[in-house]
Amino acid sequence: MTSKSTNLDPSRLVLAILMLAAGFLSLSTATWASIPGQNGPMLISASVSSGGIPFSGLFDIHLGGKSTRASPIGETINSAAVSPNGALLAFSRSPGDQVWLGDRREIEKQGSLAGAIQISGIGASASDPEFSPDGRSIFYSSFLYSSGEGIEIWQVCRYWISSGKTQKLVSQFPVLETSPVPAVSPNGRLLAYSYQSPAGARIRLVRLGDRSSWTLPSNGEARLGNFSPDGSRLAYIRGPLGGSNLTVSRLDGMDSRTLGQADGIPSFSPDGTLVGVTRGYPEREEIVVFRLSDDHRKVLSAPGSAWQLWDWPRRRPFALLGFARHRSEISIRVFNSGRVRLSGFGIKSLSTGILARGTHRLKVHWRERYRRTRVRIKFRPIGGLSSTRSISIQR
Repeated sequence: MTSKSTNLDPSRLVLAILMLAAGFLSLSTATWASIPGQNGPMLISASVSSGGIPFSGLFDIHLGGKSTRASPIGETINSAAVSPNGALLAFSRSPGDQVWLGDRREIEKQGSLAGAIQISGIGASASDPEFSPDGRSIFYSSFLYSSGEGIEIWQVCRYWISSGKTQKLVSQFPVLETSPVPAVSPNGRLLAYSYQSPAGARIRLVRLGDRSSWTLPSNGEARLGNFSPDGSRLAYIRGPLGGSNLTVSRLDGMDSRTLGQADGIPSFSPDGTLVGVTRGYPEREEIVVFRLSDDHRKVLSAPGSAWQLWDWPRRRPFALLGFARHRSEISIRVFNSGRVRLSGFGIKSLSTGILARGTHRLKVHWRERYRRTRVRIKFRPIGGLSSTRSISIQR
């Protein structure tokens, strides 16, 4: 009788732990799948120093102006994104310029990146991570120099967290003055990235299902696109470097609207009412938040300098406020327009029409012999993926 010894790859062990943090081994994985939701703090990078040594760190910055450190002191992080459930942090780290993945809470608690794993390939620099809406994969930009052919190639890659496999989605050259900076629509069906055309920088939109694609009509240079929470619009930077503006339009380029001067990667707030962006020159940057309803703008300050807004995570997809027994009503608050479905043993299923942003009371209709049950509330925001919560109720 013989026995086989198995060598456990430490990186795979760490990956398994990260999968647990992300909810991959839970039956409720899909409950944290959509990007729309309640506004959380913005995630920015800033150039700061410790003991006279400069480095680029991450900070959470609130609309009220409060900021808190979100990465270890002394670690240089150039770009970052938070998973839809808030558990994981993907980031580009220097030196090495590679994309890493770690447990966000452990990074903040331990003040160390020791538990993170590198997910981008060797031999190419990588940056600009972006989680898929279901949290199962990460898109990122990759830059490769071919010394034999003397060309520089950029790629858009997709890393699958469960398998550790990487898929190359787009590969072109020459290299832009900025990287492709991939963005994914809230329903996970579209990819947007920047590329260099003969007429200058442009944004390409790709259907991930059949790989059909088109260029965003932009009437000039366009780059750094990002989707609205309902997936119907794109915020991007239009115009040449040094004279560019933040623009919002539909995916066909129509209903274009210029909000103001900007240079950085724009990001919609999770509730879709605001757009944040960085503007200005080195040592004179500003983080500006535009309100879409009336073009009101607010300038925020943050620690250090060289600020860059990377992500605007949500706090939660929707709020479950409780059950009023005497009225037999479940109250919820939704932060984006969408549909709700109630289901459970002992009650009649209820499907609503499109609910507007705000608080709603949902009537529970009992079946005759039941006195108590557990109700499943499923909310599907327009353009996004469904999220589910449950509540125990009784007559």
